[in-house]
Amino acid sequence: MRVLVTGSAGFVGRHLLEALRERGHDVFETGPHRSGRRPRRRRHRFARRCKARSSSRVPTPSRTWPPKRSCRPRSKDPAATLRINAGGTLNVLEAARRLAAGGVRTRVLVVSSADVYGAQPPEAYPLRETTAPRPANPYAASKVAAEALASAFVQSFGVDAVVTRAFNHIGTGQDERFAVPAFALQLARIAAGAEPVVRVGNLSATRDVLDVRDVCDAYVQSLEGGGRAGEIQRLQRYGHADAARSCGG
Repeated sequence: MRVLVTGSAGFVGRHLLEALRERGHDVFETGPHRSGRRPRRRRHRFARRCKARSSSRVPTPSRTWPPKRSCRPRSKDPAATLRINAGGTLNVLEAARRLAAGGVRTRVLVVSSADVYGAQPPEAYPLRETTAPRPANPYAASKVAAEALASAFVQSFGVDAVVTRAFNHIGTGQDERFAVPAFALQLARIAAGAEPVVRVGNLSATRDVLDVRDVCDAYVQSLEGGGRAGEIQRLQRYGHADAARSCGG
């Protein structure tokens, strides 16, 4: 299948490109690249139609994924966060709707986040797809909006869209603003002779941590047709006892 990946230069985007190509899919890259160079593949007409800005994944003529950022803008620019995550997703869904009207069927993978769950009461665990979101920051709220748009386009226009909610994932190439790479960088500096101090955040937090390669494998399976249109897919390890401890900022 042909897959358009927006934000392809990001942490998850780079791993997704590799996973898709390993499965033999024809990949089109869009979005800003850190090198300043244009993506290696030409932009597909689907990308020109949807003009999606941001964090998403979009597979075209056969599959699509909307925007996803490498960081979580909590409150610095709520309007931009909503415009990118909700507005960008709307553009992708609308493009998919128009393509479907012309006989071109696409699957849209709306990449949401487990951040939409917010702070849940103890009795809500383990979290499920049916657990009501409680967004506690603009980023999470924008993801809830993107999920609602996906559901609306499935029910109103028959667009083939699925939503994923992935918990924390780590791997090579992740920005040092995140906890695990920040710790690794500090340890590397200590090994090189720096002051033997590791600065941490909240050590009492318990979080689910996934390998980004497993997350991308799940994304590829969804793009290949896994799951029903309108479905929400929660990506996490099984069992609360398996949740990995990490340090939150």
